[in-house]
Amino acid sequence: MASIKNMFRKALNKSAGSVGESRKHDLGTQIVAEPVSGDIDNDGSVEVVIGTNDGQVIAYTEAGEKKWVFKASADVGEVEEMFMEAGSVNSIDSKPFLFDINNDGKHEVLVGTQSGMVYAIDSKGKNIWSYKAGDAVKGSVNALDADNDGKKELVFGSSDGNIYMLDMKGKLKKKINAGAGIESTPVKFGELMIICTSRGDILAYNPEGDREWSYKAGNRITAEPNILRTRSGEEKIVVGSTDNNMYCLNKDGTLNWVFETKGAIYSKAEITDINNDKEEEIIFGSCDNYIYALDEEGKRLWSYETDFWIIGTPVVMDIDDDGKKEVIIGSYDNNIYVLAGEGMYSMEYIPGLSGITAQEGSYSDISTQTPGEVIGKNLWLIRLEDIVIGCCQAGKNILAETKNGSVIWLQHKY
Repeated sequence: MASIKNMFRKALNKSAGSVGESRKHDLGTQIVAEPVSGDIDNDGSVEVVIGTNDGQVIAYTEAGEKKWVFKASADVGEVEEMFMEAGSVNSIDSKPFLFDINNDGKHEVLVGTQSGMVYAIDSKGKNIWSYKAGDAVKGSVNALDADNDGKKELVFGSSDGNIYMLDMKGKLKKKINAGAGIESTPVKFGELMIICTSRGDILAYNPEGDREWSYKAGNRITAEPNILRTRSGEEKIVVGSTDNNMYCLNKDGTLNWVFETKGAIYSKAEITDINNDKEEEIIFGSCDNYIYALDEEGKRLWSYETDFWIIGTPVVMDIDDDGKKEVIIGSYDNNIYVLAGEGMYSMEYIPGLSGITAQEGSYSDISTQTPGEVIGKNLWLIRLEDIVIGCCQAGKNILAETKNGSVIWLQHKY
């Protein structure tokens, strides 16, 4: 029976065309941070920006041509270096952040490093300013009006336990001690700023910098929180933890729901409508090897099993222009998975053969439960040469990074 089921599933999984490699660069250094895309120079086309383990920030065109390279070069003393994690002191461990800090219509690139340096780099790859935090900056910089004065600040956390707020010229406006190291990215939630710590705290600060409430997860949080907008118009905070859980909190910090996986969750969940039902879904990967899609109440819509951990954030886009969204995500099994956003219905038995197949919960010829479930539907599988660190949309293409330093453009072709 299993082989018959697999034949049916494979037939349902057939999709038009293929997704494959269109361009590749080998950087000769490891990559540990996810990439980001955006029109940084206001030329009407998308650029992709990546950071590397040896401190390079590289901008590529949408088609994969290199535009510029910036090299972080902070010097640290021998004693300080002894207490840093293995790897380059200039390693860029978090996704670069794009924002127009000087109102010239172009985006600057902001990156943090393991040595605690934060660099503001212009659209041509030139350093504008830098700022030194007390320890590693592993979460992304974000632009938030943290103090509600009508102007955004550049906000980031550090392993030294502090939240830093800089003005657009790189000058410190405020510093708040969160009581534990920070590897996550700060976000704004109404008038509150949300910070997650390596101790598992989810903290909410008001515009005065005072803590409004806190919620304690069971372990470290490295993922960036995201905001869920429900069908009733309410907003919730959604964030995963290395305690294996995805949490959804209300505005007052109380728990709305929790979804348990069997592995650590390291990265931000993507929240968007993946099945054209005009409601937002929550899509994320876990170190239990599964990709999950949940509804706004935390109920599983579908899941799909890969062969190893999933660390990065999924990309949701219509890669084949069929009017339906796909979920694209990389795994530590060296594969990129392109899944149908709506999933597919899988029957537990084949019609006409149910009489010879015992069904759980059914003790007669008439089934007393739904004979199947919605599961993830894999449309394309792209095998790469090493662990997939992350991917992002680059126009009509997907850019994928591997740990060994390969940058690959993937394209759908008929």
